[in-house]
Amino acid sequence: TMTALRSLAQLYVAREKHADADPLYKLALAMFDKDAPQKKLSKKAQLNAPPPPPLLLETLDEYAAVLRKLRRKGEASKLESRAKPLRARLALMKTEN
Repeated sequence: TMTALRSLAQLYVAREKHADADPLYKLALAMFDKDAPQKKLSKKAQLNAPPPPPLLLETLDEYAAVLRKLRRKGEASKLESRAKPLRARLALMKTEN
């Protein structure tokens, strides 16, 4: 599962084995995308959509940090860009409730 892959990746990161964590994070995100594909939503639709799972945001952040350690800044930036609208949607939902 995504959680198990992420946990193993975190273990590798804790041991500073970032190259070993990389494919695990990548697979975890692929599993999430298969189960819940991301769509661009209008602001009105964002309010009615379920909130982004915190696990997804945490995984994106952790994987971006691993990629930066591996000097793959462009890929890390893409993940951070992916997380940004999700965080904005989460913040919007919190202010609306």
